[in-house]
Amino acid sequence: MALFARRCLQRTMNENAAFLKSGQLRSALSLLNSDKDECLAKEWEMVVLNAAGKCGRVEHEPGAEGERTPDIFFRSLDDSVRFIADVATVSDRGFNKDNPVDAFDEEFWRHLQKFELSLAGGFHRQIDRHPESGSRGSSRKVRVKLPPPGEFDTKIFNAAFFNFLRGVKGQPNAHIGSTQSVVTSAFT
Repeated sequence: MALFARRCLQRTMNENAAFLKSGQLRSALSLLNSDKDECLAKEWEMVVLNAAGKCGRVEHEPGAEGERTPDIFFRSLDDSVRFIADVATVSDRGFNKDNPVDAFDEEFWRHLQKFELSLAGGFHRQIDRHPESGSRGSSRKVRVKLPPPGEFDTKIFNAAFFNFLRGVKGQPNAHIGSTQSVVTSAFT
């Protein structure tokens, strides 16, 4: 998913052509036109390079071919400021594996559809985090109280859950209560 409109990226790449080598330009355009995970990182890198290029002289990945090189070598127009920088993109890669909330939601709604229960309203889910997992300022990662998706059938979507859904289907307007006892018991 792109951060910037295609026309903005096109303008950015046209302007970046002034300081990118032809191979760098081709490589960046190829990646920007793909659906690879690295596309967002390359988009951000090109936009930062473009902004720096408006304030001074920019070299992209200066150095020998095949070496690990920084993304930007910047010199201000009056040569009073110089810096070397790498452009990094924050990623949530691995987050969904450790916190399978999306997989849980898909499975939950799939079971509701099987039972022909309304998908609009009537259900609320709350997924708490483990008390020993990280929080703001902590070096530990946040982990939610969900088992791996391979354990959903035994720990969440089990006989007790299906009995709950049968109860909802049998009395759709009744307030049946919470599935908390069904779901929480698997994680305490």
